[in-house]
Amino acid sequence: MTRPTVVILDDDPTGTQAVAGIPVVTAPTRENLAWAFETSPRGFFILTNSRSLDEPVMVTLTKSVVTDEVSRH
Repeated sequence: MTRPTVVILDDDPTGTQAVAGIPVVTAPTRENLAWAFETSPRGFFILTNSRSLDEPVMVTLTKSVVTDEVSRH
C-alpha cells in the first residue's frame, strides 16, 4: 500500500520553525517540488508566505500551487 505524501502549505515562515527533519520548499517550482517529493515522500512544507498578501492574490497563489504543482505528483 502506498502512503500519500502530506504537503503542508504554510502562509507564514514562523510555522516551519517549530519542526525538524521535514523539508521546506521556499520557492514552489516544479523542480523544487519534484525534489521534495523524491527526498521526503512522507511529507514536506511549502512556504507560500501568503499571509502578507491581499486576499485575491493569496487565493490565486494557493490555487496555483495546489492545482498546477502539487496535484501533478
